[in-house]
Amino acid sequence: MRPSLAAREVPQRSHAGGAGVYKGGRKMVWWEGVYQYAGGINWTNIVPSVVGAVLGGTIAAFTGSRLARRASREILRRDRIARFENQKAATLRALVKLQTIVNGMETLYRQLEGMIANADAAGHSDMDLWQKVMPIVGFTEHSIRFEPEEITIFVSREVGYLNELLLLAERYATLESSFKTYAEHRGRLTDESPARMTGAAGTTEFTEAEYNKYAPRAHALNALVEQLRQFASADYEKALTVAEQFGPKARAELDDPSFPILGVDEARAQKAQMKINGGMHGTRE
Repeated sequence: MRPSLAAREVPQRSHAGGAGVYKGGRKMVWWEGVYQYAGGINWTNIVPSVVGAVLGGTIAAFTGSRLARRASREILRRDRIARFENQKAATLRALVKLQTIVNGMETLYRQLEGMIANADAAGHSDMDLWQKVMPIVGFTEHSIRFEPEEITIFVSREVGYLNELLLLAERYATLESSFKTYAEHRGRLTDESPARMTGAAGTTEFTEAEYNKYAPRAHALNALVEQLRQFASADYEKALTVAEQFGPKARAELDDPSFPILGVDEARAQKAQMKINGGMHGTRE
C-alpha cells in the first residue's frame, strides 16, 4: 500500500553553500536571519550599557571641551596680567630715572644760585659771575638714558610728551658736561693767577701785560657761567613740568589709577622764591 501524500513530511534542509537558508520549505532572506538573531539577545543587559557608554563619552567630551576652553582663557588672562606687570615695572623704572634727573638738575641749580647769593651777601656783588661760582664736583660717569621698553606706553598717543622726555635726558647730560667744562676752564685760569686770600675771597693783582693776557679768558669764562645759569634755571623748570605730567599720563595709558605721581609744587615754589631773590634768569628753548 502506498503512503498518503497528506501524511508525508518534507524534511527541513539547509544549504550551507547556498545564498540563503531554507526553513519550512522556503528560502529565508538575510534580514529575517538578523531579526531572528536579534530576538535571541538579552537587550535588558546590553541597552543600558550601550546608552551609558554613549552618554558617558558625550559628557566626557563636553566636559573636556569646557575645561580646555577655561584653561585657554586662564592662560590668556595670566599672559595679559604678566604683560601689564612687566610694562608697569618698566614704566616705574622710567619714573625713577626721571626723578633722578629732576634731583640732579635741582642740585646744580641750587648750588649755583647758592654760591651767587652767598657772595652777594658777603659784600661781593660787584664781582664777575665767574668769581662767585666755584667749580661743582661729584658728577656721575654715565649719562641717564631711557630704554625703549620703559617709555613704550607713550608711543601711540603721547608722542609729543615722549619727545620732551627724551630731550630732558639730553639736556641733563649736556648741562652736567657744561659744568665740567666750566670747572676745567676756571681751574686753568685761577691756577695761572694765584690770589691773596681774605677769608673765602681772593684778590689777584695784575700788571697791565698780565691783565691783557688774562682778561679775554676771564671774559669768556664769565660768559660761559652766565649761560650755565640760564640753562640751569630753564632746564630745571622743564624737568619739573615733565615730572609733573608723567604720573597722570602713565595712569591713563596703563589704565592704572594706582601709578605714582610726582609732586613738584613745593619744589616749584622754592625755585620761584630763589628766582625772586637772585633776579630773573634767561630761558632755554
